[in-house]
Amino acid sequence: MIGVAALIIVLSVMNGFESEVRSRIIGFDSHIRLGTYHDRGIEYYDALVEQIKDIDQIKGISPYILEKGLVRSSLNKGEGAVIRGADQATVVNVSDISKNIIYGELNLGMVQPPKKKNDEDEEDESAPVDEKPLPGIVLGFNLADKLMVGLGDKVTVGSLSGSSSLFGPALFYKQFRVAGYFQTGLYQFDDTFAYISLESAQNLFKMDSKVTGVELKLNNLNDANSVAEEIDNRLGYPYKTLTWFDMNRNLFSWMQIEKWAAFIILSLIIMVASFNIASTLI
Repeated sequence: MIGVAALIIVLSVMNGFESEVRSRIIGFDSHIRLGTYHDRGIEYYDALVEQIKDIDQIKGISPYILEKGLVRSSLNKGEGAVIRGADQATVVNVSDISKNIIYGELNLGMVQPPKKKNDEDEEDESAPVDEKPLPGIVLGFNLADKLMVGLGDKVTVGSLSGSSSLFGPALFYKQFRVAGYFQTGLYQFDDTFAYISLESAQNLFKMDSKVTGVELKLNNLNDANSVAEEIDNRLGYPYKTLTWFDMNRNLFSWMQIEKWAAFIILSLIIMVASFNIASTLI
């Protein structure tokens, strides 16, 4: 009885841990990413969406841009970051980013500068504001902490999409205003990711009307492989799909191996107990 109880309890704890990690990772990301080989980008993504939106299992669709950049604050603090361009109207259909906002709001449009305060720490409506509205950016909590920025502060985002010179590619800069922080509980996301609008990302990375790809959310994440296969068959080359398991293959594979190892080891306890019971009966 004790051996069987130990086996059930350990496997339940490990399944719960896997489920929690999976929900956090997939909650931040999507179930399927649809992109192109060699990351050439998708120009007419609306027409692409029309070809796949009739698949029953698909719950939400949203275009995205994913590139690397440099984020610098007015205090001359700079950090490398993964810049994610998102469509604010549809990103909530494929991601839990809006639920992970802990300070501020998910505002990727134009953000007004903070109002100046008087000596009594109250907002002074008559005080002149010499700063103009800027596109909003939502930072991971740890990234914002490193940059030492608060709501309404200006940050400068740089990309290597500028013109080339004799000394190599030049950085292209664009200013944003902090609209909020998000916190997923996973350090790799909170420390490196920043959200901006799709239009701002296209301008920053010189992508014209292109996007990196399209994110899909399904009614059941376990259908990801079958849906990805159907999309591949419909679209063909140069399009390709990545499921949530493909994007985190090493992590979930090790979890699966660990569960099987625990099952086999704890099963030995049950085998020994069964042998003793059989010996006693004989």
